[in-house]
Amino acid sequence: MSPPVSLSSFLGPYQICCHSFGEKFDTNTDANIDLDLDIKKLALKVSPFVVSLVSLTGGKPLFMGSGTITKFEEVNGTYFSTILTSASLLRTSAESDAIPDDIKVNVHIRDGTLCEGQVLAFDWHYNIAWIKIKSDAPLATASLRLLDDSMSVVPSGIQDKELGSDCFQLHPHSDFFKLCPGDMVVAVGRYFQPPDEIMAAPGRFR
Repeated sequence: MSPPVSLSSFLGPYQICCHSFGEKFDTNTDANIDLDLDIKKLALKVSPFVVSLVSLTGGKPLFMGSGTITKFEEVNGTYFSTILTSASLLRTSAESDAIPDDIKVNVHIRDGTLCEGQVLAFDWHYNIAWIKIKSDAPLATASLRLLDDSMSVVPSGIQDKELGSDCFQLHPHSDFFKLCPGDMVVAVGRYFQPPDEIMAAPGRFR
C-alpha cells in the first residue's frame, strides 16, 4: 500500500475543512471546561478505541470524522483492526451515494500513528462503513451492545407500578442497552492532527 497522505500541506492548525466548509476545532472548547466529571471519565474510558479518519480524493481532503475500533485480529504476526464509522466519509458529496474511484482513507489512532485504511463495506441507508487498518501493535477494541430504543405501551410491560422505570433500565448482565428519549448520551471523537485530542459532547437522546 502507498503511504498515507499528510494533511499538513492542506490545512492550517486547528482548521477543519469539509465539503468546502471550514470550522475552527477549538472555537467552543471553553464551553466544555466545566463538563460533568462522569462525562470526562467516560471520554477517557473510551479513548483507547476512538480514532479519527480522513478521506481524500485527488490528493485533497474529502471528509473528516471519527470511528470506533470494534474488532482486532492477529494474522501471522500482523495486527489488523476493523473500525466502525460514518459512510459520509466515503461520499463524493453530501447529495451523492457514490464513492470516488481514487478514494484514500487516513486513520489516526490514539498515539497519533497514521495508518492507511481499506474500505471493507458500507451501507448508505444506515450511513455506516467499516474500515480496516494494519498496525504495529494490538489495538484496544470497544465492547458493543444491542441498543433497544423501543418503548412499551402495554401495561403488562411496565414492571414498576408507580413509574414504570424498570422497563427502561439497564440490568446487570443484560444483552442489550435500553435507551429512551431524554436519556443523557455523549458523543466522542478524536481530532486528526497532533496532539490527536479526544473530544466529548454531552446531549440528550431524541
